[in-house]
Amino acid sequence: CSSDLQSRFLQLFIGFPIAKHVGRLTLPIVAVDGTFHWTTGYNGQFFFFVSKDGYGRNVLLAFAIIPCENVCHLCWAIECAMLHGLDLTRFPIFTDQGNFLAAAAAFTLGEHNKKHQYQKSIDLSIHICVEHYCRSCHHHFLEEL
Repeated sequence: CSSDLQSRFLQLFIGFPIAKHVGRLTLPIVAVDGTFHWTTGYNGQFFFFVSKDGYGRNVLLAFAIIPCENVCHLCWAIECAMLHGLDLTRFPIFTDQGNFLAAAAAFTLGEHNKKHQYQKSIDLSIHICVEHYCRSCHHHFLEEL
């Protein structure tokens, strides 16, 4: 958990023990996505790290509450997940084409180190979710015709 300069709530990360066992107790994949969260006291986003069990059910590995889905806050969430024991370098990560791709690129290129004091550059294997990609193409291109 961290706060801003006025000592107000800024962001929170919670990881579950199963996150350390991806590939053994879950399928060897991780999916990430965010959703908006609006309240009177805090307007931010939930950002989830999820896998699947052998029955195809979602398994929540970790989540972060962040003020917005930008590269800085997503790099923080990735770093927290890695420090918690979720090895994001061993398994493919599925995502939509959102800001997580920019955050992953920042990690891969070491760009996050310039502004923050994260531990090191990491190589992430990112895969774009075809369903999200098709919806996005339909939204951006087909609805304009």
